[in-house]
Amino acid sequence: MNIEIDEKNIPQDIMLHEYFLLYLVYTKDKELGNILKTLSEDYLDKVSSGLEYRLYIKRTCINPEGWIFRKKTLDMFNGLNSVSSVDTLAERIRDLFPKGLKSGGYLVKSSLKDIKDKLKKFQKDYKYSDEVIIKGTKTYITEMQKNGYAYMMLAKYFILKQDKGSTLADYCEMVENNEIPDEEFVDRM
Repeated sequence: MNIEIDEKNIPQDIMLHEYFLLYLVYTKDKELGNILKTLSEDYLDKVSSGLEYRLYIKRTCINPEGWIFRKKTLDMFNGLNSVSSVDTLAERIRDLFPKGLKSGGYLVKSSLKDIKDKLKKFQKDYKYSDEVIIKGTKTYITEMQKNGYAYMMLAKYFILKQDKGSTLADYCEMVENNEIPDEEFVDRM
């Protein structure tokens, strides 16, 4: 797991290990469960107690899954583009594209690295949640499937194409404006 942390984003009243734990819980990182297994209940109690005292969280229990984020935490992580969340989102998007399908002689699935690179650039210009991005991607793929995948874009170009903009952004906007045709089918995908 790689996480890039800009120390300027860490407030002075929070320790790096507290920030890291908050970050994992906030992003719902897939490694969180494995990491929590290695931490003692006493440690979690001390960390969560300190974070609650400094108004970063409200505890409903010691377990981080029972933490409620306060404004301080939400502001701290607002707009963060984490490597791990980009990795996870890139994998989710790539998994949606059909295997073995070619368009213009190239696989539409694109490489994971290409998808990650495009997502990082996309997230600098567009502020859509992961779920909106996934739903927009599902909508696009569903429409392409209905048309026999004719003229389907490669995943990397769907996300962002130099000098052409982003088809993904168009679909995300459709999702946010509830302009999706046959939404039930998209959800079943």
